[in-house]
Amino acid sequence: MRLGRRAQSLVLVVMVVSMALLACKKKSSSTTSAGPSLAPAPAPTPTLAPLPATPTKTFGLNDAAVLDGVTLTVEEFKDCRLDNFYSRRAVTRKKEKLVGANVTFEGNGDKDHNISYTNFKVVDPEGMTYRSTFRSGSNCSPTLNAGRVAKGEKTKGWVIFQVPEKAKGFKVVFSNRRPFRIGTPAGEQEQKVDINPGG
Repeated sequence: MRLGRRAQSLVLVVMVVSMALLACKKKSSSTTSAGPSLAPAPAPTPTLAPLPATPTKTFGLNDAAVLDGVTLTVEEFKDCRLDNFYSRRAVTRKKEKLVGANVTFEGNGDKDHNISYTNFKVVDPEGMTYRSTFRSGSNCSPTLNAGRVAKGEKTKGWVIFQVPEKAKGFKVVFSNRRPFRIGTPAGEQEQKVDINPGG
């Protein structure tokens, strides 16, 4: 079947236009691949300020342990006597006693810092550990409560521990929870310091 002249002309025009479009497409793809990349530059990695180092020495009475956000001083360590006869008898029946550490905190950071008696424990020479307890009504008073200290502010109080009657030779261990900073590694979020009060 033969196409008329008009149909032949139309087919010819369509072929020419198709070839021209194909040539333009090849040219544009070759120029874009040869040109510079338009991908966004990677964002710079923020550099984190180094964390204040944790002291490695064992502190004594009246030594100031400068930590991240707070300075701690243990001023006294002694056996505590309960004022109430029945409370005292309840402790002695268990063959236990109370010991206390009189501590002072001073804020040294740019932000308020949390402090608490729960961040303390005592450890005897055999490695037995005793956590702090909230006890009132003894001659180790006033007790330290949980709170916050700003830079230059101070707070003071006794931290009490219930331990075996004959136990002695304790060291006091304080765990400082660092101020919150983005990017602080999990292993460095706490600082632990030892205080040898000679008790």
